[in-house]
Amino acid sequence: MVDEAAANAGVVGYLSYGDLNGTMSRLEIKTADNKDDMNAGLSHEAKLVWVDAKSQKSGHEPACGSPENPESIWSLDKISDLGKMGGFSLRLLNYDGHTLATVPVEADRLVAGQAKLGKGITVSELPK
Repeated sequence: MVDEAAANAGVVGYLSYGDLNGTMSRLEIKTADNKDDMNAGLSHEAKLVWVDAKSQKSGHEPACGSPENPESIWSLDKISDLGKMGGFSLRLLNYDGHTLATVPVEADRLVAGQAKLGKGITVSELPK
């Protein structure tokens, strides 16, 4: 949830990554462009998908789940060392399917500094 002060500062949302034990890392998503257009794009059927190089090479589409039906990242099966948890990205798409941000995950954390961002989008790390 973005409060009024954050919205006035250009914040359009937050991206949290974690597991059943809690949040591992968290990013703030901002825009320098028209915030009203961006908020509409995010609030109306925006989608967050995971993109995995192994499954993409095999011809699989980027995947997403829901709180009721979480999507598992099959290429990470049997990895127990959290330092090795990575090699995939989270991609935020607007309601038209255009990519707003692609944020890699390495060592079980979001890596804001390596994110590929749409025009006018910035991401920054926040405390958990």
